[in-house]
Amino acid sequence: MDFCTCPICNFSIPSPSSRGISHVDEHFSDEDYARDFEFAQQIACTPPTLPRIAEDSSECKPSYGDDPQNSSCRCDARITEGVGNTCDEKHASLFRSQSKESFYKVEGGLMTMLRKCLELESENSTSILSGHVDHFQSTDSWDAGWGCGWRNIQMLSSHLITQRPEAREVLYGGSGFVPSIGSLQRWLELAWQKGFDTPGANDFDQKIYGKRNWIGTTECAALFRSFGLRARIVDFSSRDFELASSAPHLGPDTMKLSQAIVLPHDGHSRTIVGIQAKHQKNGKQQYNLLISILL
Repeated sequence: MDFCTCPICNFSIPSPSSRGISHVDEHFSDEDYARDFEFAQQIACTPPTLPRIAEDSSECKPSYGDDPQNSSCRCDARITEGVGNTCDEKHASLFRSQSKESFYKVEGGLMTMLRKCLELESENSTSILSGHVDHFQSTDSWDAGWGCGWRNIQMLSSHLITQRPEAREVLYGGSGFVPSIGSLQRWLELAWQKGFDTPGANDFDQKIYGKRNWIGTTECAALFRSFGLRARIVDFSSRDFELASSAPHLGPDTMKLSQAIVLPHDGHSRTIVGIQAKHQKNGKQQYNLLISILL
């Protein structure tokens, strides 16, 4: 029997086997999620206190830009003036002041277009897609080089808001739209204030609004968990791919992707919207991760 090292505790475990997989999964127990979920439910059940709005707030309209330095920033500052520091008040203020992100809408839907392209290769491949995802692209004038983490959050949010009614009701105050990067930064700060991912919050000194720092899956998970949604981070290394090469081939019944996922790597991260298995002449399968991209 072959053995490998557990990536969490360095314990020697059978590989590849269900026993080894179960050992690793035990490190990711549902206790943390259950605690976060209970905390989020308590927050959601607390009646919010509406903030006091300045008399000239009627002039304050949501901006559809994503630059925190634009009018939406001035709007947010005006609305929050005089507001207390409680999470309920900040939640209500954010709901009213957040701005909607704009994106290029593909006729018939991006995933429909991708599905039609994959059908052209259906004789030699098997593909699965995650469902609806809108593409939010970085712009050279704003977030090129640092905004990929935020764009991934936006794409995941578009899937959840469109396909999951229970998520639509709670995400971003039930606004029903995907917020701009500046607004997402405010929501993440609120998640930190509620106690989600304290170590990560300390890395940013509890402040992320207006900054161009890279963010990763921990920030994404903290944001979604603060709304009572389940988010799990799975860590793996290149050795895991070597072990997977000896695993059984995946067929239509075993290939499943319930929703889009975020895959980070050195210096970048991407939204995975599907998996394609190409059948090779030597009997093996070549797997391609399908990412959300528009040219």
